[in-house]
Amino acid sequence: MRNITVAGWVHSRRDHGGLIFIDLRDHTGLVQLVINPDKPAAFSLAESLRDEFVGSCLCCGCGACAKV
Repeated sequence: MRNITVAGWVHSRRDHGGLIFIDLRDHTGLVQLVINPDKPAAFSLAESLRDEFVGSCLCCGCGACAKV
């Protein structure tokens, strides 16, 4: 597996009572990030994100980041 870094603006954030979904946008389109509460530091950061915040994410390349 190969690690990838995605970066851009938060297009939307949805909290579905356990999982947080972040749509991250750049000039090429959107990627969806899924943040699971079993990673407390990442989950806490995801809870604080709002639309148009700028961020980046290191993904494991295992399919956790799905192109939308």
